[in-house]
Amino acid sequence: MRARYPDSDGFIERDGVKVGYEVFGQGDPAIVFTPIDAIVHSHAWKAQVPYLAQSHKVVTIDPRGNGRSDRPSDPAAYADTEFVADTIEVMNALGIKSAVLVGLCTSGWRSLLAAALHPDRVRGVVSIGTWAPFLTPPIPERTVADFDAVLDEYTGWHRRTGTTGSSIGRTTRTSSSASFCRSRTRPSSMKTPSAGRSKSARRR
Repeated sequence: MRARYPDSDGFIERDGVKVGYEVFGQGDPAIVFTPIDAIVHSHAWKAQVPYLAQSHKVVTIDPRGNGRSDRPSDPAAYADTEFVADTIEVMNALGIKSAVLVGLCTSGWRSLLAAALHPDRVRGVVSIGTWAPFLTPPIPERTVADFDAVLDEYTGWHRRTGTTGSSIGRTTRTSSSASFCRSRTRPSSMKTPSAGRSKSARRR
């Protein structure tokens, strides 16, 4: 159940990946919620959308991997720049020349990245619980264990990191929340997506 349902919805398609979006209200400046992590549905913003849509055009986007969007199997399809490109393509499809981008945690970083890569399309950024590589302090628990290490065996992996005592317990308890905002800085995540063919479909 939602307090407000979309006025219209549709899809864009980039390099064979369909991404769903919804549109609420009218008014300038437009507010675009940048796709959150692939594990988070765009309905995460259902409490904010009704209020903002009273005076603004509000756009939410299902991240690739969730909601009405496709779930590509290639890990490269989930690079941060791909989510940024999806956001810009949705704006193109809706005729939005520029917008205020809103993000939470990972999508806060993607909003900032969109502003850096497309400064003429971003009027401002609202970043909540910001995670940004090299800009925000690391989560303390992630300095205890390497969440990205490749191991021969993963049973009890947190006990083989050289830590002792209560720090192990903290790592175990907080691993799920830390993983949500985990650092995924890889050289490939900063590559600008290739200019593939894009399509958009919109319905009312």
